[in-house]
Amino acid sequence: MHLGQFRHRCNRILSAVLVGLICFFPLSPTVSAQQRFDLWSTENGLPQNSVNDILQTRDGYLWLATFGGLVRFDGVRFVVFDRATAGIGSQRLRKLHEDRQGTLWVATEDGMFIRYKDGGFKTYGESDGLPRGNAARIEEDAEGRLLITWRGGVITRFDGERFVNLRSEDFGLQTHDNWWWTADSAGFRFFINGKVRTYPSWLVRRSHLRIRVPAMMSLSPLRMLVSSG
Repeated sequence: MHLGQFRHRCNRILSAVLVGLICFFPLSPTVSAQQRFDLWSTENGLPQNSVNDILQTRDGYLWLATFGGLVRFDGVRFVVFDRATAGIGSQRLRKLHEDRQGTLWVATEDGMFIRYKDGGFKTYGESDGLPRGNAARIEEDAEGRLLITWRGGVITRFDGERFVNLRSEDFGLQTHDNWWWTADSAGFRFFINGKVRTYPSWLVRRSHLRIRVPAMMSLSPLRMLVSSG
């Protein structure tokens, strides 16, 4: 990608972000006065007032990951799925993901991976090959395999049948804030969507694009730009 193309794409992303901010934070006092916010807490049915992740699935339900279980919200009431629910092995929930088939996946703080499909739950754990770690995120690669990143430098790849644990050193990379990357004479190498990709150093080293790589990877618009290659 040429520098001009890179600048153009950055400008398009920043413009989209600006439009989004204007939509969410209208400048007109009249419009602002019309905004209505509802507050829900344990008094309304939440198991805890702290929420670790939120996801809306394609059927319209809103799902919340808490340390008190998985919560489903239909806009009116909350339904809590905890360890009293058949198939759930942990209620210390961290991250949510809906795959391309519409299956809901939940990664936990204590190394478990929970599937919700066809109205039922199933929990995978150490006996299935998972490390006992704290989940940082769930992603999906181009082949539809799930990638669970655990804090501490392990990524588990799941193809629907088998879990394979990967480590950053297997790819000659280092772990920085739960991202795998390194820099060498060839440029910057990142582990993105299950593959190692190399990008020229000028993307982050040119004076007018001076960005720390860990900071860049934590910004989803720029990360999407890098991911799209």
